[in-house]
Amino acid sequence: MEQLIITPLEEEYQTLYIRTTNLEKYYGCPFKYKFEPQKSDSWAPFKYGKIVHTACQWYLLAKKTPVLTEEDEEYNHHLSDSIVALYQKQYPEGMLVKEATQARLEHILPASRLKTYMNILQEHYKDTQFMLAEFPVELEVHYGKYKLVITGWLDLVTTDWSVVDLKTAGAEWKDESIKKKLQKLIYLYAMYLLTKNEKLYFEYAVLRTDLKREQNVKLQAIKTKVDPEAIEYVLKNIIESYLYSEQHNVWPTKQCDDCRYCGLWPKWNSKCPLFDKKPIWTNGENI
Repeated sequence: MEQLIITPLEEEYQTLYIRTTNLEKYYGCPFKYKFEPQKSDSWAPFKYGKIVHTACQWYLLAKKTPVLTEEDEEYNHHLSDSIVALYQKQYPEGMLVKEATQARLEHILPASRLKTYMNILQEHYKDTQFMLAEFPVELEVHYGKYKLVITGWLDLVTTDWSVVDLKTAGAEWKDESIKKKLQKLIYLYAMYLLTKNEKLYFEYAVLRTDLKREQNVKLQAIKTKVDPEAIEYVLKNIIESYLYSEQHNVWPTKQCDDCRYCGLWPKWNSKCPLFDKKPIWTNGENI
């Protein structure tokens, strides 16, 4: 297990566990992290993304890299066809999931789109070789009376131990939302501690689909290179704030300019009860 030591552990310490995605949610809004109901595995976007992840991971791990001959190209073509055929066998009519409460969460995954996803990934990663999928990672943080264990799973790992994370989306990711993706920093730092490779990178491979126009599928690739000192600084500040929240049971809200969480609670008249209250941190400042 890789370790980040902020301050050495005291003789008596408490061990806490948190998933990378949950710590990222805390970074976005502590109040939302603490009180938002957990989504079930049957939630439409989750099911949609899980199928796409599994199919594309199979394909990227097994494809020929690099493609040097017509036989290599034909192999990759047949490989994607075989994966699509397995999907069609499990979902003969394609996957159709509709949330009763919000029609916009209707997700349809026809076999043709799954094939398109693999074709796009093949073109983008034609010179990249992958060796692992669903690789578990843990980062152990020591901070006085706390030992925080951050856990997660890497979608795909290249032969040089860089990380690719697959995402599905209906719109382009904006710069501001990307900056809040704490997941990439945790995974990059953990892999750096493991390998000491200063050329590591983390890449979000966002498969963007216009659900109204089936043919409009694009790949938005967002790459972040490892910078151990900068990442360590960010992680220390966030982890200190998280442990303070746990210790004092303080879960303030951030500025609600991009958070829809308030709207989930009609009894609050779409207004977060902590909106006008100043967040409380150890240094008295917002993160």
